[in-house]
Amino acid sequence: MSDEKYGAMRGFQESLYSLAVDIVDGRRTERTFVLSATPGGGKTRAYSIFAHELLEAGIVQKVLIVVPRDSLRSQVREGFTDGQYLFRAIIDDPKQIKSGQESILARSGWVTTYQAIAAAPKRWQRLVADFRLLLVLDEGHHLSERPTDDPEIAEGAAWWQSLKPIADVAEKILVGSGTLWRERGQKIPLVPYREDGSLVADVTYTRREALAEKAILPINFKRIDGRAIYASKGNVKNVTLSSAKKSENAKALKTLLLSPNYRDDVLGRLSEWATYRRTTYPSRAIVVTHSQSAARSIADIVGKQLGVKVALAISDDAASKRHLKAFRRDRVGDVLVTVGMAHEGLDVPDCTHLICLTDVRSPGWLEQMFGRVTRFDPSCGLTWEQQCAYIYVPDDPPMRAVIDGLLAEQHLAWEEMARGKPKGIRVHPLATFRPLEGSAGETRYSSVDGNFTDEQSRLIMRTLKTWPELEVLPWHKVLEIGTHTDWNTFNGQGHGGVGSAEATGDAS
Repeated sequence: MSDEKYGAMRGFQESLYSLAVDIVDGRRTERTFVLSATPGGGKTRAYSIFAHELLEAGIVQKVLIVVPRDSLRSQVREGFTDGQYLFRAIIDDPKQIKSGQESILARSGWVTTYQAIAAAPKRWQRLVADFRLLLVLDEGHHLSERPTDDPEIAEGAAWWQSLKPIADVAEKILVGSGTLWRERGQKIPLVPYREDGSLVADVTYTRREALAEKAILPINFKRIDGRAIYASKGNVKNVTLSSAKKSENAKALKTLLLSPNYRDDVLGRLSEWATYRRTTYPSRAIVVTHSQSAARSIADIVGKQLGVKVALAISDDAASKRHLKAFRRDRVGDVLVTVGMAHEGLDVPDCTHLICLTDVRSPGWLEQMFGRVTRFDPSCGLTWEQQCAYIYVPDDPPMRAVIDGLLAEQHLAWEEMARGKPKGIRVHPLATFRPLEGSAGETRYSSVDGNFTDEQSRLIMRTLKTWPELEVLPWHKVLEIGTHTDWNTFNGQGHGGVGSAEATGDAS
């Protein structure tokens, strides 16, 4: 839909706009509404459209948008004040929120973090007390209803306790999330649940719907196997990652992530990004790793080997927020290396390749991370059909379960255009665990057509090794070229029975 006031809108943005109109017209009188939209789908713009309608009608006087991390504040503010259609200003600098200045500085409201409210709850309660408030809780799955000993969930419970007095007096509340669930039996505050435990959302936007609307990109996965040798409980284990038992998986994965051999093999795949960058368009890449020390080493390796500018964003580096902002907004850096900052809300449409060297296996966390390279980039000169997200991951069973869940949705969307959430595992290693040696193994491919067999993966790899420029194609196209190549007569001097001209034709 294209609207005179807001321009072109995606399906779910139109639905949220219609919901706002129903509230203004008195057809919807509830206080709390829930939005579930796949990562990269455009939630920030949806929030701003919803807020603008309620502000203009006088249903609310101010909006308070709360985000899960500090790096998102300016990004939300910029999205909220899109110069072409949206003209409401909101404040994102906590230093500007001083007694007696709030109503002057914040014309329409504020954007802050859950941490900031938890640090000064009374201050924020006083700030919003005199206004009819729209409270927008971005990525509300971070909040938790009840305290627990689990540190991650305990933080979400503490945030909610600080926010609850504000939520209790808000005129309207919008809870939004790209991954609307909490693991380990926790419930998200303000979100209604059915008897079977499933959540109820007023507006939904699935990965399948986003692909059908060409709002996000399909993913090509490369799954990299490895062999891990480690000691545990006095025994030495020699394990292939892809076939590791549940009790072995976490230790085998950790061994490989700590192995320079495995790390260097996976990082070597950035040469494929360099080829893509040289032959297709100057995109950028992201590397997510398991520790800050690993991130520092990887940043140094990538910068030296590829001769590119690397942006390092890790939590113990005071300059990380500045690096991340410069990477996102000013395109400072060709490769972003981080641990947990390439996550929710980081909007970098020109990033096409992502290397995952982390041991986190929460489906929601991974889906948010993958979403950093699935945004459609209309400014790059390629059509949606010519763009794709390329993601490199360890080939362990929990990672495969997450990928299979994503590919199931992706494949359905692909079929429609043509005519359970998986449960992750995060096991803490035993104190006796000691990684000894790791090395890379088979590379396997996954795309919209599902998981390719080992034989098909080898043929794809052979074809790409022969013609690196074919990296810009979906894997099924590369397989088709490899299948039709007469390898028996191919002498390596030309292009065999299939020329790169044909491949280029497929790409366009």
